[in-house]
Amino acid sequence: MSSSIGTGMFPGQQPPGSHPLGGHGGPGQSGLLSGAPGNRGPGANTLVDDLEASFEACFASLVSQDYVNGTDQEEIRTGVDQCIQKFLDVARQTECFFLQKRLQLSVQKPEQVIKEDVSELRNELQRKELLVQKHLSKLHHWQQVLEDVSVQHRKPSDLPPPGRQNRCCTKPIRMGVNGTATILSSAYLAVEYVDAVLPGNPLQPSLQQAWGFMNDNYTKFQIATWGSLIVHEAIYFLFCLPGFLFQFMPFMQKYKIQPDKPETWEKQWKCFKMLLFNHFCIQLPMICGTYYFTEFFSIPYDWDSMPRWPYLLVQCLGCAVIEDTWHYFLHRLLHHRRIYRYIHKVHHDFTSPFGMQAEYAHPAETVILGAGFFIGIMVFCNHVTLLWAWVAIRLMETIDVHSGYDVPLNPLHLIPFYAGSRFHDFHHMNFVGNYASTFTWWDKLFHTDSQYNKHLLSKKDQ
Repeated sequence: MSSSIGTGMFPGQQPPGSHPLGGHGGPGQSGLLSGAPGNRGPGANTLVDDLEASFEACFASLVSQDYVNGTDQEEIRTGVDQCIQKFLDVARQTECFFLQKRLQLSVQKPEQVIKEDVSELRNELQRKELLVQKHLSKLHHWQQVLEDVSVQHRKPSDLPPPGRQNRCCTKPIRMGVNGTATILSSAYLAVEYVDAVLPGNPLQPSLQQAWGFMNDNYTKFQIATWGSLIVHEAIYFLFCLPGFLFQFMPFMQKYKIQPDKPETWEKQWKCFKMLLFNHFCIQLPMICGTYYFTEFFSIPYDWDSMPRWPYLLVQCLGCAVIEDTWHYFLHRLLHHRRIYRYIHKVHHDFTSPFGMQAEYAHPAETVILGAGFFIGIMVFCNHVTLLWAWVAIRLMETIDVHSGYDVPLNPLHLIPFYAGSRFHDFHHMNFVGNYASTFTWWDKLFHTDSQYNKHLLSKKDQ
């Protein structure tokens, strides 16, 4: 042990601390650097060699046959403790060497050390400033919401006279113009109230630890690209699994919307091959742009900036409304007789849809209709978790409406104006009408659900 501790970090160096830091030859030089390598003996080892040897000795003592099969446990334990202690001593000496090197650098080149410290402090200040600005914007937002709500509920006697109102009070006008914003703000308040009365999430510490591990071990590009791909593939095929299993359950056939058109292995294999092509040749290149999207809009990845679930829920609802609007008009355009056979006809290969067929489409359609997914992200996204949450909700919805089964007690049917599987199944059966993806209001507004309504009335008469 004495020989290993008495060696330097590299050949020609004396052990750290063997000379005063400010000895002859400049600050710290005599304590860290000695003469030429020839001053050391031919069999001398460096600290790196000693550290490696002591580690190997520790490992060997733990896996040796004497340790496994030995009978004198006290003697074995003493030998192992000695190996571990030797490794710790050499590790401390190595740490001391690097600390002295750092100190020597601060004496010889203080400007470099100061520059590094200033750079670290500047980065930390920038991060704190962004965090402060973010919380200030939230504070101003909620102050405005509370102010608008107080004006909305103010008694008529409290309002100024009409003449003065036109000159100095513009809040009622603003409330009339920003009615939609007030509704969304009220939704935020309602969901926050629900979040406040619910118990805490017992899985939050584990999720925080897993999220921290991901951020510490993977780059933003890996998280945005491969993380998004894994989330998409795992959720897609997980949500497809129940519908796939329903075809083997006789008691589930009473819920099938078109029982005379069962799934076949040939259809499912054809669909699966197209899915693989679309996912990895069309969607993966689009997913690769996620990192650059998050960088351009400064979307954070850290745990502290992650919005709570009420915000995610409201943001996903906003994304669904935007995507549904995009989908309705572009989907209806793809049904135009001049372009239908070139693009959208691929998706209608199956007149009786099944869950896995949700993303079975022409590559051009994947890009055209898929663009609606990203519009909501550009409007609402303030953290990468919204991207993944919106992926999960959108896939759950589109797989549900393509499932081919109208299962009772489906929680999605609790959503107002939700289309559901029966609504979209008619679109595949009839080819005309019911163009929306999630909600029914656009079809009701433009009367493109008239044939579907007649179909429902005929079913009731039967």
